[in-house]
Amino acid sequence: MRKMLVQLLSVLIVCLAFNPIMAFEFHSSRGIGIGKAVVLSEMSPSGLLLVPSSADSILSGAVELCILRQYELKDLDEALVSVGYRFSRFTWAAGFSQFGHSELYTEKTFKLATAYNFGNASVGNAGVGVTWSHLSIDFGGGYSGLSSSTIGASLSYKRQRFLFALAADNLTSPVMKSGSPEINPQYSVFVELLGQGSYSIIAKSTFEDKQKPQFSIGQKIDVSSKASLMWSLTSEPLTYAGGLEVNIIHGLVGYYTSYHPTLGFTHCMSLSYQWWKNTNIE
Repeated sequence: MRKMLVQLLSVLIVCLAFNPIMAFEFHSSRGIGIGKAVVLSEMSPSGLLLVPSSADSILSGAVELCILRQYELKDLDEALVSVGYRFSRFTWAAGFSQFGHSELYTEKTFKLATAYNFGNASVGNAGVGVTWSHLSIDFGGGYSGLSSSTIGASLSYKRQRFLFALAADNLTSPVMKSGSPEINPQYSVFVELLGQGSYSIIAKSTFEDKQKPQFSIGQKIDVSSKASLMWSLTSEPLTYAGGLEVNIIHGLVGYYTSYHPTLGFTHCMSLSYQWWKNTNIE
């Protein structure tokens, strides 16, 4: 019993002291290796849950599985599954993640997203999307849990080699229980510049009331037709990250890692199955 209490206390200290703005966040596997950004030109199902409006998210369908170990602590393991589907100019995505262990402390996040894309080659492609998130927290041991829901929105635009997106989350300023502090809305700006060669430059900025702005910049580099590398630097705090992706038949295997100066490494393994050929609507 004492060991379980120590483990629970450790988990809560890490969650509350170092991750005060993480509530309702649905991790993107690629985001671990590229500064919590998304590759707007090659959207994954987990990326669609963050920016469903991405004007280049042209897909028929995909499912993605991910295992995440935060700061090399087993008690902070997280499992995620997400799926994305596109028909004509409409896109839908859904995801579920569970963090922690049921006998101690768990956070379960459900997320849904939908978007509509429009535009053409002469004026550029654009999109608008909305998201719904639900967070459920269980403490184990028969204690009552907490839950809350919120909504978000995103806008995206693509013109030739330039991609841009705005995303907002926690727009309803949700609270986990009566009298508890509100979770502030969070606003993000995503930019991607496609290079002349086999690479792209990716950047993200995040803003939240009473928090320092966070900035990240990185690259995705196609080293061959079968493999890609990525790297990034993120501020507040200065965090280093990278990843490796390997294309397989109808899918993708990825490994991503980031290094926090105080807490150490986070690791993520992902596997996705795709039943689409990525082509652009012009």
